[in-house]
Amino acid sequence: MIALLSMAILAKVICAVVLVQGSANGAKYGSFTGSSVPPSPHVVFIAADDMGWNDISFHNPEIISPHLDELAASGIVLTDYHVYKVCSPTRASFMTGRLPNHAGLHNFISHNDPQAISKHFVLLPQALKAGGYETHIVGKWHLGFFDWPYVPSNRGFDTAFGYMTGAEDYYTHTNGKGCTGLDLTFGVGSNLTAQPQYKDTYSTMMYQGRILDIIAKHDAAIPLFLYCDYYCDMPRIQICTKPPELVTCIAIDSLLQYLVEWS
Repeated sequence: MIALLSMAILAKVICAVVLVQGSANGAKYGSFTGSSVPPSPHVVFIAADDMGWNDISFHNPEIISPHLDELAASGIVLTDYHVYKVCSPTRASFMTGRLPNHAGLHNFISHNDPQAISKHFVLLPQALKAGGYETHIVGKWHLGFFDWPYVPSNRGFDTAFGYMTGAEDYYTHTNGKGCTGLDLTFGVGSNLTAQPQYKDTYSTMMYQGRILDIIAKHDAAIPLFLYCDYYCDMPRIQICTKPPELVTCIAIDSLLQYLVEWS
């Protein structure tokens, strides 16, 4: 069973936290009582940049998202949830548990800006790794990359597949705002390598393929933290026209359908 803990309609980011019941000891999440130690659930966190209040079908029937609707109906929907107005500070709050000003980010990080979350902070994936979790990030980072210690694979994630800047072309995987180089890497630690083989591959389906691969190969005895950061509904929307791929809003919904089936 999957419980949707939050479908938080944010000022700039919509987040779905999905706990997949089960743990290394096989117990079900929520079954502990008294002073017994709860098991560690698998956590899949999905962030979708700039997804608005009416961009989901349980608020707007013109949008098709039946699996998101199902998860919302069986979980908890947060309808009064306030965050910063742009993406980097919001992500900094999520990763540090602090207000953006306290995390040191007041605006989005430009592609040529030598700024990042301070190494003084222990980030969420680092804390989860200390608790025995396997951690992965797929998609957008946008929390600093001007030096190797600040890339996601050196901030607590076992693997990182995605891009460092704020937005990209869906097919070329370049930023295009004075930064024309390929911004798509995969790796661990400081060993991040460019992924030119994905040129002309629609990014939403590319990231979804990586997410499904992680889940399929994951040892269920180890708690999993999977951070999935889509940008498929940002202002630079590019609708996929290559069948059998689907438009972007269906992609996230079909991923959640897979998670339901996986659990």
